Amino acid sequence: MRHAAPAADDRFSDRPLDLLFVGAPTERRRRFFAQSGLVLSRFTCCLHLPEGGLQRAGVPTALNPAAAIGLAQRSKILLHVHESDVPTFPWQHIVHLGIWQRALVVTEPCAPVPGLRAGEHYLACRLSELPDLLTWLLSTGPGAAQAEAIRRRAFAALVREYDLTAWLRSLLPAVLNAVAP
Repeated sequence: MRHAAPAADDRFSDRPLDLLFVGAPTERRRRFFAQSGLVLSRFTCCLHLPEGGLQRAGVPTALNPAAAIGLAQRSKILLHVHESDVPTFPWQHIVHLGIWQRALVVTEPCAPVPGLRAGEHYLACRLSELPDLLTWLLSTGPGAAQAEAIRRRAFAALVREYDLTAWLRSLLPAVLNAVAP
């Protein structure tokens, strides 16, 4: 396995890990991975479901942020399975660990957020359909091509829609007016 993070212009096919999942081991997730084990066993996966917590000091199975980011940067797909039946938009996983690291995000349907849309910036489908979608993306030319296009479009949208520099510049006059004597 490669030790350095991939270049910004790397290709989907260059990444050594096919799939990464990082999350607390809820009953719903355990059931999904048990039912999907045969499909997932055909791919190079890193599934991290620590019993003691994801990033807690003193927990031997915890994964620190640098390690999680390093794994995401080497993964073709960041898989997200909701903890429960509530369709949230887990920003930390989908954006920080997935899109920002230029991995393709595959998830269940999520709550909408401005600037990022399912089918355009990440892929979403019902839990029961995830194994087939993952197989298509990782095993076929058309699937890999779609994955490549979506992950690149997602990163571009993230940089465009959530430009922190522009946002801070827009706030600066208001802040200066508020603190001016």
